[in-house]
Amino acid sequence: MKAKYFFLTSALLFPPAFSGEKQQCDFLWGTASSSYQVEGGWNESGKGPSNWDYFTHNEVTKYTIGTVENGDVAANQISRDVYLKDIQLMKELGVNSYRFSISWSRVMPDGVTVNKKGLEYYNQLIADLKEANIEPVITLYHWDMPLALYKKGSWSNPESPVWFEKFAQVIFENFGNKSHNFITFNEPEGYVFTLEPLAANLIEKKPDGYRDVLSVASRGKQAVALHNLLIANAMVVRNYHKAKYDGRIGIALNLSPCIDNGHPNSTTEQLCNDLHNNWILDALYKGKYPDSVLKMYQSAYPKFKPTSQDMQLITQGKPDFIGVNYYGPTLVRHDKSEPFEIGNVPNPDKKPSVNGPVSPEALVTMMKKIDAEYAHPTFIITENGAGFGLADEQLKEGVISDKLRADYLKRHVTAVMNAKKEGLDIQGYLFWSLLDNFEWLWGYKNRFGIIGVDFDDKNLKRIPKLSYYIYQKTIKEYKKQCISTTQK
Repeated sequence: MKAKYFFLTSALLFPPAFSGEKQQCDFLWGTASSSYQVEGGWNESGKGPSNWDYFTHNEVTKYTIGTVENGDVAANQISRDVYLKDIQLMKELGVNSYRFSISWSRVMPDGVTVNKKGLEYYNQLIADLKEANIEPVITLYHWDMPLALYKKGSWSNPESPVWFEKFAQVIFENFGNKSHNFITFNEPEGYVFTLEPLAANLIEKKPDGYRDVLSVASRGKQAVALHNLLIANAMVVRNYHKAKYDGRIGIALNLSPCIDNGHPNSTTEQLCNDLHNNWILDALYKGKYPDSVLKMYQSAYPKFKPTSQDMQLITQGKPDFIGVNYYGPTLVRHDKSEPFEIGNVPNPDKKPSVNGPVSPEALVTMMKKIDAEYAHPTFIITENGAGFGLADEQLKEGVISDKLRADYLKRHVTAVMNAKKEGLDIQGYLFWSLLDNFEWLWGYKNRFGIIGVDFDDKNLKRIPKLSYYIYQKTIKEYKKQCISTTQK
């Protein structure tokens, strides 16, 4: 995902952990996508409408980018003849994994009834990936749910954990033995607190809808929804382990370290990190929410009263790995006029990306802090990417020359692999994204793919970018190093 807004920044290995040289060789190299962003076929083969069909068909993008865009067709990966070509490009790229999400409304159109054609689509996709020796990394929830459930209150409904548990059970019964790699939720903090209520505010034409979702009052109310989601996470993780599937299940978090360069380790910096990064990590690993934030939310929304039993249950959803979705740090400063008195600092880069400063160093520093604070978890980089605008997307001699993205990719891979050598348990790197796709409130304006998609072409022509070839070369180099090491 990825345009940079405050509090909205926008892979898995084989079980159990391998050691030493074999772990290096089994490292997951991959790319990522999500169902609504690439599939299209919004009403085909029994699929029901989703919350994002509702948002986009109510012209939500008109309020953010000035044009009406949607994912009705997207990159058309619902067509097997199309995605088989994408798989071939992945095979040539040299990746051994592909992260994708399953559309809840394609599998359960009304949130209750199971659509066999939806299951058949994903069964075939998984089979085709495995035929190409590409391990599927399956995300259960990447922001799209059946519209029928959204209209019942989405994650604010206390029954939502049961809804999700039933959906996950269908997925596990059909695919639990066909993949070693599952992710429960993608970026729940950014989505529940910001993106979904913002989309609702925009189509309802609420005044100052964006500032509203950043307020203590809004986030306090949405804390109930995220609490329900974490209970759902625990129920599904528990069920997965109880069934003894041969794999792992984790959660992908939007992690963006808050940095106050003017006053390092300031109260502002700490509060931002508690709000944005530690809210979920503390709940999963410590069985509590950060006190400073909890008091604010409860003061603004007294109905938010998590019980000790709830918190104990949430810790049962501690992931087998933390999926790290990282794009850049969040630069902050104290500002009394802003919500929580936290102000954003403009991106200082000479050629800024749309999703924050380019800083692989901040990624490593953040993971080291998480490693120390939360009992040395396993990490998978489940998203890492950048968009630099159309100036970095120039077609030259059949290749899109995205020099800035290529440099971003190379620098972040180097930082990740060096951190791995230093002892962090990092077991995969999945670049976001495989294709240019529909980027939520920002439509097709922002491009993140290492493969370009010509959305003006009726066949949605794919065009590899410079970053594709740089990633190809990088993967080849690290695989060669691995082979050399194991042969010694």
